[in-house]
Amino acid sequence: MKQGERLSSVGVLLVCLCSWSLPLLTDPMLPALPVLREAFAVPMPRVQLVFSLALASFAVAQAFMGLWADGMGLKRSMVRGLCLLALASGLGAFASSTAA
Repeated sequence: MKQGERLSSVGVLLVCLCSWSLPLLTDPMLPALPVLREAFAVPMPRVQLVFSLALASFAVAQAFMGLWADGMGLKRSMVRGLCLLALASGLGAFASSTAA
């Protein structure tokens, strides 16, 4: 983006969605850990591992998103990243176990 150039309303919305993605990951999941333990009948450390891996994957993805955005364009990469997040969340909703 050039100096003095303004973001469009779609650009502002994409930036807001990206800044909310980590709270959207952690806030619903933390209180649900005991429920997940009971639903999948696994020990609590295994459920906590799922949460830790989700945070680790979020951190690793941020390291590569900057390079990806530079090559592809910020708006395009944000849309694709949000679509990937929605797809992964949808697939996770149909999980029948915590096993990989």
